[in-house]
Amino acid sequence: MKQIIFDKYSGAGNDFVLIDKKKNPDLNLSAKLISELCDRRFGIGADGVLLLDQSESMDFKLDYLNSDGTGGMLCGNGARCALHYVFNNGMEDRDSVTFESAGLNYYGEKLSDDEFKFKLNSPGFLHPEFSVTVLGRELKGFYAYTGANHFVIEFATIRDAFKLNDLHFDSFNVKLFGSEIRNAKEFKPEGANINFVHLEEGKVYIRTFEKGVEDETLACGTGSTAAALFLSLKKNIKTPIELITRSKCKLKVDFKLNGGNFENIFLSGPAKKVFSGTYNY
Repeated sequence: MKQIIFDKYSGAGNDFVLIDKKKNPDLNLSAKLISELCDRRFGIGADGVLLLDQSESMDFKLDYLNSDGTGGMLCGNGARCALHYVFNNGMEDRDSVTFESAGLNYYGEKLSDDEFKFKLNSPGFLHPEFSVTVLGRELKGFYAYTGANHFVIEFATIRDAFKLNDLHFDSFNVKLFGSEIRNAKEFKPEGANINFVHLEEGKVYIRTFEKGVEDETLACGTGSTAAALFLSLKKNIKTPIELITRSKCKLKVDFKLNGGNFENIFLSGPAKKVFSGTYNY
């Protein structure tokens, strides 16, 4: 029987199995094993896996893997959880670190024992006006790469398009609409993460359907970042922008808008170690 030494983490309700390669040098993660680890009834239970490894040029390397085994993207909430881990495992005397993830380099800071932030790269692409056809309706939103592909759409757009006038944001079926939009032909073959935003009484609420998880998660860091850029461009909301996630935890996005370009983008929010353990397989 083989064994995995792991830590369970939560970043604003987005939860992960964190595995340090130094503690598991012979580990070979397959898509099947990742799915088993993330299974909430027969495994540990998580939205995805965080794999920490050594880096040649940065302080560490972070690979994020969805619960279906797919990867190759940045996870914002996962990155803060990784920061929590490294600041408590070998880097206790530091308040900032560098790391690589999905082929790009990042800078992270410790704000307090349970609050962390890191600097994201400028969007890989940004389409302020992007239309998709879903269930016979044309829906207009905002499409950007903030470490992963994210489509941002106002809840009011959905409500008006489908004549759901009495529907409240909290009772909105994110899994149903998110899945339909995520699989729209405009996003094929990769698909996209779908973020629904709602402004009410001066507050910003966000709910996210994540591809790879294929369900709503309690929070999404890169999705909240994309939503903040949308709110800046389309709603003229000033930075820093605070977003209330499905878990009710708050994420804050700060940036500079310079001649239409977003620079110095920082995502900050909570990260918590839930427990440590070993997994036999």
